[in-house]
Amino acid sequence: MIVNAWRVRATAEDFDLPPGGLPFDVGLLKANRAEWLREAGLEAGTPYLVSPMFEYDVVLNRFFQSPGIRMHAVNTQFGYARDLAAFLTFLWVSRRGKGWRDAAEEDHLAYLAWRRRDGDGPRIAGSTWNREVAGVDAFPGQFNWMLGGAAEVGESYEEAAARELAEELGVHSCPRFVLKFLCDGVISPYWLGLHEVVITVPVQPDPKEVAWFDWLTEPELEEIVHRFEFIPDAREAFDRYRSLSAPRDPSR
Repeated sequence: MIVNAWRVRATAEDFDLPPGGLPFDVGLLKANRAEWLREAGLEAGTPYLVSPMFEYDVVLNRFFQSPGIRMHAVNTQFGYARDLAAFLTFLWVSRRGKGWRDAAEEDHLAYLAWRRRDGDGPRIAGSTWNREVAGVDAFPGQFNWMLGGAAEVGESYEEAAARELAEELGVHSCPRFVLKFLCDGVISPYWLGLHEVVITVPVQPDPKEVAWFDWLTEPELEEIVHRFEFIPDAREAFDRYRSLSAPRDPSR
């Protein structure tokens, strides 16, 4: 039997056998399974993926046992698993059965076009795409000092920044343009427009987009951005922001 989708499953300490049983001794599968999971470093209730050919990819699924994933709530872990499964299914169905090891830049760009632009696709929001890219690029658990997303067709950078601010923090304001540069990017190069805004009202982060946040002074941020695990694009943007010739007052 072959299905046309990658599926998300949960690691279990116990499992039910089919009514007719299995054509082999399952004693080793069921005996001390909980202990075996602990020795293997697998936590019950965490996600894993199964291919359309019912294969378990050890290297791929090791991703879900990494500290960057396990630090998140279980619902968030499964969210990353579903995002990754969607990309893998796209490769399988629309890119002629291609596997994740063989995915190239053109495959990522085709996935972007289908997810965001194609009239027959889901046409997801920029903030949703950012979350999905985090899973596909294996960056969950890393930090980002920016909010953002892709500009829609006909949308200016400033309009896109204001929309993303509202979607991700629930704040309605008018971000001010600071700089634009050609970012190397993890998937492919792209133009990144950096904006800033002063927030004087309480923020309401969307839990689907923001796993954790805190307020830092600029010196504190400058200290940790090169010490902790930051998304490479965010670190490059911060270095360019700090290299501006004169200090900027975001209230102006």
